[in-house]
Amino acid sequence: AFIERSLGQDKNSIIEPTTADEVPVIETQASEDALGIGRYILRETPVPYSGFSMPGLTQAKHMCIVDDKSAGTDGIGHALARELEKNGIQSQVVEDIPENCDSLIFLGGLRKIANKQDAMDINREAFAAAKTIAAQLTANGGVFVTAQDTGGDFGLSGQSGDRVWLSGLSGLIKTAGIEWTKASVKAIDIDCKNLSLKKIASMICMELLTGGPELEVGLKSDGSRFRLRSYSKDAGQAGTMLDEKSVILASGGARGITAKTIIQLARDVKPRLALIGRTGLDAEPPCCQGAETDAQIKTALLNDATENGKSVTPMDLNKQTHKILSIREIKTNLEAIRQAGADVKYIVADVQNKTDIQKALQTIRKEWGSITALVHGAGVLADKLIAEKSIEQFDRVFNTKVKGLEALLDATAEDDLKVICLFSSIAGRTGNMGQ
Repeated sequence: AFIERSLGQDKNSIIEPTTADEVPVIETQASEDALGIGRYILRETPVPYSGFSMPGLTQAKHMCIVDDKSAGTDGIGHALARELEKNGIQSQVVEDIPENCDSLIFLGGLRKIANKQDAMDINREAFAAAKTIAAQLTANGGVFVTAQDTGGDFGLSGQSGDRVWLSGLSGLIKTAGIEWTKASVKAIDIDCKNLSLKKIASMICMELLTGGPELEVGLKSDGSRFRLRSYSKDAGQAGTMLDEKSVILASGGARGITAKTIIQLARDVKPRLALIGRTGLDAEPPCCQGAETDAQIKTALLNDATENGKSVTPMDLNKQTHKILSIREIKTNLEAIRQAGADVKYIVADVQNKTDIQKALQTIRKEWGSITALVHGAGVLADKLIAEKSIEQFDRVFNTKVKGLEALLDATAEDDLKVICLFSSIAGRTGNMGQ
């Protein structure tokens, strides 16, 4: 995604495209969900205040504010509570969210951070807060708002430093909006640079009272207001960024859609490929030779266990079968890459383990040279509604993708990277039920 800034425009006007190949296609959540396959870029678009408050805001009976913990009773949360009270809305700043909370404003994304981990932890904290109110807002409706400081543009400018690692809040908001059909939700990004706590609180209050139902809004320190819009845009010439001399490190590149992409890349470019995966390429049990389908493999494993007087549970059969099929898929894909004319090595490592990755890359660099491109496609699923998803399930999905990226960037920090390609879910942009 890239950003094009329009300068010298009226901040209250909507900037429309001026070229035929760049067409705005997203006006609402619903239209974005219906886009289908295509290539889209994100842009900031100035947008005026509608003059309407968030639905349900004034009906809240037990509105709670999770503070940014900036300055005790003089923090943003307390300043916001005072601003809301001036407008007839009662709220309380809380550390622990009570059971009767029917509206929540989460200000954790405005908190000062010392490092990337501090920023990542804010995503986890926001998810836990959402989980606490999920049943209430699902059944009865209410309000859920997150506020963050990633430059007022949700990180698109690349100027927010380590704060970009807390950017999952807007994805959480959009999924909550889909799951909680009776609730009103919003993600606010405020560029807090040079702003007083009172001014920040005033800007949040104004957005809640006059910003209407928009899902994600960026507020700049100069008072301008933006939303993000996706535009359809065809790709230009590919250029010569990758060639047969490129050394590409790819996580998740041996299975799934990432592998399909890597195989095509091997056909087109014939680079050198180092693929990271957690699955070891163990030899499969002799009893499974000739068994092809899931059912055939399970039958073979069950018969072998019975013949050898061993007990096996359905869960054991599922795990063994999944591993066998995974190994077969990896071997098939590795051979397809070789047949396409590219050199490939398979590295067995957890993508979050910096030490294992660094150790493996030492060997790669000695043989092939510096890493020139990074592809991060590794990911796991644990789809459940926010109300039902455990913190452990959240951690497994989030850490594989986000901490995995951190580990890969750290491992290649001294390499002369020319390409970084990240595979993510469209749920990060639109939200999705259970994701």
